[in-house]
Amino acid sequence: MAKTRIKAAKEAEEIGTSKELYNFLYEACNILRGPVSQDAFKEYITPLLYFKRISDVYDEETNEALELSDGDEEYASLPEQHRFVIPDGCHWDDVRQCTT
Repeated sequence: MAKTRIKAAKEAEEIGTSKELYNFLYEACNILRGPVSQDAFKEYITPLLYFKRISDVYDEETNEALELSDGDEEYASLPEQHRFVIPDGCHWDDVRQCTT
């Protein structure tokens, strides 16, 4: 695994133009996608990207509220501090911990 990371880092250093970057990322997506068709993959990955972003925004808002309130976690968890409602156990980090 470490050799793969080193190889990827070296290849990333060699990327110079936007077209080369696009081609590199496109091939990385193809490797991740595997035998799944592009259309089916889009239906799968797009909701995951939105889910991840909503969780990130929630975390950013929590951190901002904690800074404003000098670390008051109750204040930071109030619904008024967030644009989204994420039920307990449904945050990106919670879902990542599930193995089934």
